[in-house]
Amino acid sequence: MDSWWIWKLRSTDHTTRNLAAEKLAKRGCLRAVPEMVRAAAADPKERIFFGPSPEGLADRRTHRYATPLILALWNMGEAAIPAVEKAAGENGKPEMNFIAKTLKNRRLPTVPFPRRC
Repeated sequence: MDSWWIWKLRSTDHTTRNLAAEKLAKRGCLRAVPEMVRAAAADPKERIFFGPSPEGLADRRTHRYATPLILALWNMGEAAIPAVEKAAGENGKPEMNFIAKTLKNRRLPTVPFPRRC
């Protein structure tokens, strides 16, 4: 089953690729991390940024907003961090190294990217 979802990460359809990443993250499939990093690096819309809480000013904590593939990497948990760092380093794109470094901070809440963006 995991191999099929990993193959789906190569889809040109964003919905299919995002669903595959979500399923693999829920399963904690560390084998999928390199392909998830590759897919995120290849998609210029995949990103992460920091901003105020989605609850507004009542919650003063900064939140990390992530697009679907990056959020799936976050949802893989701490066990995935070494694989994310390795795949990001092999990828050669500086933004992926930044994302890997950012995902190491597990204390900062990470939420889905706002749909309006």
